[in-house]
Amino acid sequence: MSANVSSRTGASGALCLTRSGRHRVLEDSMRRVATGLLTTAAAGLIAAAAAIAAHRVVPENIRGALQDYSGLITGMSGTLFALTASLMIVSAWATIGEAKQNVAKEARAALDLYWYARTLPEPARTTIQTLMREYLSLVIDEEWRLMATERRLSASVWGRTVLWQIELENIEPGGSTGDGIRYGHALDRAGALIDARRIRSAQVTSSIPKPLWSALVTAGMFSLVLPVFVGTPHLVVHALLAAVAVMIVTFVLVLIAQLERPFSGAVRVEPTHLERALEDMEVVDAAPIEAMPPGQCIGERYDRFMAAAWERFTAKTGVQRQ
Repeated sequence: MSANVSSRTGASGALCLTRSGRHRVLEDSMRRVATGLLTTAAAGLIAAAAAIAAHRVVPENIRGALQDYSGLITGMSGTLFALTASLMIVSAWATIGEAKQNVAKEARAALDLYWYARTLPEPARTTIQTLMREYLSLVIDEEWRLMATERRLSASVWGRTVLWQIELENIEPGGSTGDGIRYGHALDRAGALIDARRIRSAQVTSSIPKPLWSALVTAGMFSLVLPVFVGTPHLVVHALLAAVAVMIVTFVLVLIAQLERPFSGAVRVEPTHLERALEDMEVVDAAPIEAMPPGQCIGERYDRFMAAAWERFTAKTGVQRQ
């Protein structure tokens, strides 16, 4: 692991490792999508076979009588299924959005701490900056894969978190007021990073409550029983409509299962903000601190500084900002 971390001191190595970790997550996601599609197709075939068997076993007069009085039951169960599915999809989508915002806050806090370390004397500056780079590298390359496949955070990243916390707490700010203010702000940003990490730990293990899943599956089954076993007098139409109805319900269930986990599945949270923060750290290292024109506002000065930093960084490494 130390070899992987040290290789990220260069931008090309960082991008290589990031793509490797993302490729593994993408493969797992594609397997889940393929499994869901195969499940949907298999459910349709089973429904068609069941409809053909029911068409031949159940007498036509019984099927006709059931069809005449089955509209109320099918409508009620179908409405319950639609409402439950809508609530679950909206809830899962909201969770994904909250997870994205939380990752952005975590990346911003890590980059703020990296900026603060630039104001520290050696060896504290190099130690904290190295630990922050290693923290982001481990989260992107190791922890993101664990969140997608095992739904847990990495123990080694938690250990790295403790290390930079200890180094930050051991700093003795200078006697000036500015040093004390900057140190207090750094502690606030460290707390924000830890809070974001704990929220991410809770989100990676979150799932839709089992009673909702039970209600959804039950409503789906009741809404499909009559179309599958009653249907129409025409065998081919009966089998086709039964297969389509079952495939629609199964596809909705597969979709909800894909959205249930914010860090895996077809729609998932990517470590894009963390990767961008790591790139900005490399840029900050490539550009020394220079005096900026005092006649500009802070935002303009920062934009000009980052533009110059990226120009130097591109000339040095060949990596273009996306």
